[in-house]
Amino acid sequence: MAKRVAAAVGVGVGRGRTTLLMSSVAAGAEVFKILPAALWRQVKADAAAWIPELPVDTQSGFIHFSEARQLRGTLLRFFRPTDDVVILKVPVDLLRRECREQPGGSASAEVRWDLAPSVGDHFAHLYHCRIPIAAVVAEAAVAWDAAGQPQCPFLE
Repeated sequence: MAKRVAAAVGVGVGRGRTTLLMSSVAAGAEVFKILPAALWRQVKADAAAWIPELPVDTQSGFIHFSEARQLRGTLLRFFRPTDDVVILKVPVDLLRRECREQPGGSASAEVRWDLAPSVGDHFAHLYHCRIPIAAVVAEAAVAWDAAGQPQCPFLE
């Protein structure tokens, strides 16, 4: 899997977060969105063009993503073994293009990696756009083992 290129051009501060401003992202870089499985089934059944924002996204002012290496931690921090969730795979280049080209999209859509101080890591966030369905290239359900650990093909 392609890794982020840490070619930082500076550091910005906004909305109480430190943002790593990236000059580029490696070709083929992917991010992942965790959604309640019922919401994903409804979006597909409705043939919607966009995935609705989750309350945490609306509250934050951006859409939260994880990289593959961050998925396990995100699942363990924010979900329980009783939660029925799916993970959507989204290539960053495709996400940017679809956000700008889809009807109802936004020319100002951008993906940035913001520092999450509680874990000391940068996470991908989508600003000024919802996730277009056309940017999702794969999905996988999350199963939980007897020890309460998430299992999914996207987990590293």
